[in-house]
Amino acid sequence: MYRAGQASRHILRPTWALAQTHLLPTRVSPLSCSFSSSSSSNKENESEKDNSSGQHQRRHTSGKNNNNNNNYTNTNNGYGRRATAAAGTTTAMGLLGALGYMVVQYRDVPAVMTSVALCDEEGAPPAAGANKAALAGFPAPTQSGTPIPIMQTTPRKKPRLVILGSGWAGLSLVKEIDSSKYDVVVISPRNYFLFTPMLASATVGTVELRSIIEPVRRYCYRAGANITFYEAEATSIDYDGCRVLCKDIATSMGRDKEQNAHHTENAASGKQANSITPGPSIDEKKPTSFLKGLFRFGGAKDSASPSTPSSTPPSVAAAAAAPVDKEDEMKTFDVDYDYLVIAVGSTSSTMGVKGVEQHCHSLKEVWDAKAIREKIMDCFEKANYPGQADAERRRLLSFVVVGGGPTGVEFSAELHDYINKDMRKVFPEIIDEVSITLVQSAGHILNTYDLKVSQYAEERFSLENIKVKCNARVNEIAQKEVILVDKVTQKPERIPYGMCVWSAGIGQRPLVQSLSSQLKHQNHVKALVTDQHLRVNGVAKKNIFAAGDCATVNQPHMVADLMNLFKKYDTNGDGVLSLPELRVLVEEVEPLYPQLQPYLHGVKVLFDEFDTNHNGLLELDEFTLMVNTIDNHVKSLPTTAQCAGQQGKYLGELFNQLAVERESSLSRSSSSSSSIPSPSPAAPLMLGDTIPRSMKTFQYHHLGSLAYVGEQAAVLDTGKSAGGGIAQWFVWRAAYLSKQFSWRNRILVSFDWVKTFIFGRDISRV
Repeated sequence: MYRAGQASRHILRPTWALAQTHLLPTRVSPLSCSFSSSSSSNKENESEKDNSSGQHQRRHTSGKNNNNNNNYTNTNNGYGRRATAAAGTTTAMGLLGALGYMVVQYRDVPAVMTSVALCDEEGAPPAAGANKAALAGFPAPTQSGTPIPIMQTTPRKKPRLVILGSGWAGLSLVKEIDSSKYDVVVISPRNYFLFTPMLASATVGTVELRSIIEPVRRYCYRAGANITFYEAEATSIDYDGCRVLCKDIATSMGRDKEQNAHHTENAASGKQANSITPGPSIDEKKPTSFLKGLFRFGGAKDSASPSTPSSTPPSVAAAAAAPVDKEDEMKTFDVDYDYLVIAVGSTSSTMGVKGVEQHCHSLKEVWDAKAIREKIMDCFEKANYPGQADAERRRLLSFVVVGGGPTGVEFSAELHDYINKDMRKVFPEIIDEVSITLVQSAGHILNTYDLKVSQYAEERFSLENIKVKCNARVNEIAQKEVILVDKVTQKPERIPYGMCVWSAGIGQRPLVQSLSSQLKHQNHVKALVTDQHLRVNGVAKKNIFAAGDCATVNQPHMVADLMNLFKKYDTNGDGVLSLPELRVLVEEVEPLYPQLQPYLHGVKVLFDEFDTNHNGLLELDEFTLMVNTIDNHVKSLPTTAQCAGQQGKYLGELFNQLAVERESSLSRSSSSSSSIPSPSPAAPLMLGDTIPRSMKTFQYHHLGSLAYVGEQAAVLDTGKSAGGGIAQWFVWRAAYLSKQFSWRNRILVSFDWVKTFIFGRDISRV
């Protein structure tokens, strides 16, 4: 036990020394260290006793303890002997006691190191040079509401690449980019990556939400990427001045949505908005340990009040201009860039249907999954009340899903499994009254998949008693029923519901809407239009890129330039194209028309297919038929995680190539005449209108589409083959497991699957 006490002292002493040196504000005088060395002078030990006696007496009221402070201030003599003498006292208890002792001594240390916290008791600024390390890299304080320019104090040696968003496209770019060539900055209102394809599974507890979340900072640290991250929301873009205006999210978006879920539900049901008052979240409670309080960013010194923001980004914390910030005051700051990548994703689109925002749940974020899970339990608990009317009970147990895409289908399947396998055991009296209805406006569910896959999914849902209503247009979402009309018979129908989930369509985020309205050639209502290199159309500097659900690639059609192409590559002017002339045409214009890529190595086959008169030449009408056939294969890119990930990876490769070109340009400039000034190392190499041949355009490669349809069955569409069953279910699980961003998530998801298989899903409300 004595050796254990010595070991604990050697472990905790350097930790406390490091924290005391780098993290404590200067206005707080260093207090006594609980683990002081036995070789310290008597004067230092006496000072430590004097400083700690007041705090020590509040925790240890026994006179014996008060008279034996040396048991805590000298671990060599006191603590080891106490541990040896007390039978049943363990080393762990000693450590907890030591940590608790430090909590008492340092409970008044402020959790946020702002410029105000560094002032003395009268409010005077600290002495010159005090705690420079604590404020390094933070903006100067300004009045609230005034933009705070950051990261501009010194000339940059590398171009700055700013990435907006921490989703599939953003994190794939971070994974691929060579951060030694760029000053990479990631800005996102959430500091984690969410594996969205498994969000439907998380709503019912098949997997835990923590298992499909990857913290951005941890991922960047593990990947070795040298980046700066700001948990903030980009509100506007100055594309002429190359600056992004951001606002802090001191009042956390996710926590607000979770706490306001009850308010939204009550408002929808006619109750008072304040009928349910959510308690403080875990983050809002006062730290119960010294280390939590010391390393926590955000919040005031005492955050016991639920209304006090509990998380403040470091860049905003240093800019506080008053000791207490108002909750509704949102500070803003600027970030300048050389290259900007917009990967903010999308929101759920209401499609102009009345009542969607007021009465429906979406499935896009973590808080959506939590709200849906709580609503499911709420419906079952209310339906189980004694004396509940039959009609009301059936309404409460009616679950409607609008949207027959992969999200709607997988959620319906997961909900069926949850109800049939887990809820049946605890609600046997009412389980037979449960109904699940899937509403789809198209003729089939999973209409972007092969027809064979759609038919298999519909047959599977029929066996699982999931009602599928295709060719149905939703006109309104009322408070307790869905009002729709059959598009074939024009017959109206009303479906009572206890919970309605809306997964039909995507919409633009406010940032994307704002930028799109300012730029020319932006006529798409759902996304930013980009060129083949994912550059946003309409930006003169060509240094803004977009990827993921917030972007769509403008794919030009060859037929618009048909006559010019025919005349240009008819080199001998005989009014027809020979095989060598067609081969040159395909090779030279393929970068402009990616739909020609599949024919790069099959020009002879293409020529023979459309040489209908077999004279060895393509006449104008034959060439026109060929161009129209090729253009028919042009499709809009899917708004899937697979496409967003490929776009992020492509941008990483593109920026890496740009860095190589830039370094080559610098080396050529330095080797040329000294009278020619060389470009600045941080000057970005703009793509412009002349694109090097080494920089290929973005090409989406479809690797297959998967969807879970319930009861250990899934569907798979690779483009060449399609089908469904238990074999596809194994492929579905293997694919989702392999696409996790870390081994930590792979292990956690695997454990969740095993836990669900053995013990079932959790049926508690939380």
